[in-house]
Formats: sequence, C-alpha cells, structure tokens
Amino acid sequence: MILYGFRALANHIDLLPSDIERLQTSDWDIICTFEEFQNLVKSFGNDILYAKPSFPTKYYIKTSKGNYDISIINDNTSSNYMIYETLTSKCSNIITDKYNNEMIVAPFGLLFLMKKSHLFIRKNFKKHIEDYYRMRDVMHKHSVYKYIEIYEKRLAETLERAKKQTAHINL
Repeated sequence: MILYGFRALANHIDLLPSDIERLQTSDWDIICTFEEFQNLVKSFGNDILYAKPSFPTKYYIKTSKGNYDISIINDNTSSNYMIYETLTSKCSNIITDKYNNEMIVAPFGLLFLMKKSHLFIRKNFKKHIEDYYRMRDVMHKHSVYKYIEIYEKRLAETLERAKKQTAHINL
C-alpha cells in the first residue's frame, strides 16, 4: 500500500502548529491492490462506521481511528499503477496506521507533482494551492524528474475527472 496526501507529506516537512491539528483529522490517502484493500478492510474488523464507493475504483471508509480514502488499482495504464510499481520496488520509508497496516510513504518529489496535478480543479482549491506553494518553497531539496511521466498521466486523469465533477478554474 502507498500512502500519499497530507499524512505522507507530514513525514517530509517541518510541521507547523496548524499542521498538527490538520494531521489529526486528515484522511489516510492510500493506493493499493484489490487484495491489499481486502486485507485493509479486514483489519478494521467491526470498527467501520461508514463506507461508500466514491468512484468505480475508490472507496471512502470512516472508522473510529481515522478516515481512509482508498484508490484501488484496476488497470496497468493508470497513474496509480505507475506510482505503485515505482514505489513498491524501491521505497523503504514505511508508516504503520492504528490497525497495524504498513504503508509505503510516497516521496516528497512525487507528492509535489501529485499536488500540482490538482491545481486545475475547484474542489479544495485553497488547500491545494496553499500546500503547493509551501511544497514549492522547499522543492529544491528534492528530485521530481524521475516522476514526470507519472505526473503527466496523473494530470490527464485529473482533468478528465474534473470534467465530470466540477468546472475548471478560470485563471
């Protein structure tokens, strides 16, 4: 399983006081295989308070110990597949949730490009742009070049999804 989003970012940055509060309420954003998804759900036991599909291959699960926004890899052409294949073969930065599920933390450079791909949609724009500028300010310490192909795929998927969800931002 791959952890991305703010929880992953918190492993790479110096946290501000406002980040501590945000981290406590932040979702566990996960990319995983279907088998890993099944094991994750089993680990929750009877602690699932709410669960719903949010896309054909996404699920949102609320537990008493946290909320999980889960993307299940469904084909080998998606950016999620590219991320999963890239990180599971090389990464050693592991984090464990309160259910003892281990997840690979996405590297900063990849998180930066994932955030950049979200700047073209209205939903949560203020949060995305603030995170993006904060990440951009420390980007010089990290490499993004090895993730450019993933970024291009992710951006195309985000724009396609945005057509269905919301209007583009007119900059």
